[in-house]
Amino acid sequence: VPYRSDARMGLNHQMSSLSCAMNEAAALGRSFVLPAEICTAAGHNRGGACIPFDELFDVALLSSFVPVRLANATGDPGSGVTLRAGCDAACARAEYPCSSHPNLQRRQSGFWYSACLRNTVDTEPLARIAQAGLGM
Repeated sequence: VPYRSDARMGLNHQMSSLSCAMNEAAALGRSFVLPAEICTAAGHNRGGACIPFDELFDVALLSSFVPVRLANATGDPGSGVTLRAGCDAACARAEYPCSSHPNLQRRQSGFWYSACLRNTVDTEPLARIAQAGLGM
């Protein structure tokens, strides 16, 4: 799921957006395509640098929550279909089955993590996976 509007913001924005996208992947039972690298703008977090995603995060650990793969070096996850505006998680499951739409993209006005704040993305499945992993 692309998050280009957040892609050069500070790390807090990027982590919030990525966690929201990871929730979406878990809710839809899909793989989570991560950016090849994390970049920050010069004005954020002593930014102006790009670091390969797998140098910042344990991709294998993330994969224990939801299937994960890294996007190619250009950051392009491949061709996909964009969910129609207003389509929440239930709509995405019903109207965009993985068998006919293997690559989904959600376009979001504003910051990508706002999809979680507005409850467009179902955050319960990932919470249940994390709780089970913690023995809760």
